[in-house]
Amino acid sequence: VTNLLIYLNVVTYQLLHFEEPKLVYFILMAVVFAMSSVTFRATCFCVGLAIATLIAFAADASPATLEQFLSIGIASSFASLGMAYLLRKALAKQVDARLTADRLATEARHLAATDTLTGLPNRRSIFRTLETLVAERREFWLGLVDLDGFKGVNDAYGHVLGDGLLRAVANRATRALGPDAIFGRVGGDEFALIVTRPMSAEEIEACGTRLISALSDAYA
Repeated sequence: VTNLLIYLNVVTYQLLHFEEPKLVYFILMAVVFAMSSVTFRATCFCVGLAIATLIAFAADASPATLEQFLSIGIASSFASLGMAYLLRKALAKQVDARLTADRLATEARHLAATDTLTGLPNRRSIFRTLETLVAERREFWLGLVDLDGFKGVNDAYGHVLGDGLLRAVANRATRALGPDAIFGRVGGDEFALIVTRPMSAEEIEACGTRLISALSDAYA
């Protein structure tokens, strides 16, 4: 809209008070349009319109003036379009760089709050959640889960099998609890369960029983 108003202002002035030296305004408009148009297609249209109007006005002037502004107009068109292309390419690189930085920052925050072995929220994430709940004075249930005999599994079968067992525990707990609970690993074979949904003591006891049952089944 701004470009259109600029164009109409210059055209109106030239129609009312034609002055050959002020035909250079159309050259300046082409440069302004190249830097301010939103899309490259709009840039081509606006620059073409400015140069075409320049040539139309110059046609009513002397042949020398027409030849002069014709050559200036063609050169300005290439210069304006080239400048517009470079400007948009630079902006595209800046946008890509910002998106990449945002994506990496999001991934870094996720990794900082995730246990790399099980994919569960880690100790830091669990404690941050608890601090937030306490600060907001929200009610919640907190449970701690410790795997009996896990050290013996590690000693007898090695850490590779032990790590696989921890991942299996994480998968079972996630399926048993559903999306309403936060289940995280706070270290070793210790896990924490946070439930923020309003539940009675009987309901939370049933939830804990269901979790223990799921984790107590034999592991293949």
